Amino acid sequence: MFGRNHWLEERFGTSRLIDLDELPGSGDAAAAPDEALASLQQAFLRGEWADRQPVDVEAPFETPLGPLTLRGRIDAVYATPDGGYEVIDWKTGPVPTPAELTAAAVQLAAYRLGWSRLTGVPVERVSAGFHHVAAGVTLRPVDLLDEAGLLALVTGAAG
Repeated sequence: MFGRNHWLEERFGTSRLIDLDELPGSGDAAAAPDEALASLQQAFLRGEWADRQPVDVEAPFETPLGPLTLRGRIDAVYATPDGGYEVIDWKTGPVPTPAELTAAAVQLAAYRLGWSRLTGVPVERVSAGFHHVAAGVTLRPVDLLDEAGLLALVTGAAG
């Protein structure tokens, strides 16, 4: 989550004191430096998520995936009008290229599965996106991997 001081947790009145390892590839490698925090906060306040109340923030999950265990922490989860959920991962770096977005979508697929298992909601009722704070844009990759696709990817099995 951006704002290394948990600014969003404080804004939404939610705090989790659990420090689980994040999924491989989930780091914001091109993240903005700490000095950019004030401008990122202002950008967030101008964006589509500023006035929406999440149902959970920094939601930790741990779930089996075949012989492996996926562990992560979901930045924010919002209820959708149709009774489902949308998992949002905050990004502070530049908007990715289409190829970079395709690769990063694995993270969203894992978060989506994690939220599904955590809540018992069918994975089809969980959507996911990356919100690029500085650019004020939310990208929602289509065709996120399901459990079988994730398993094939991480085990190297043909899918």
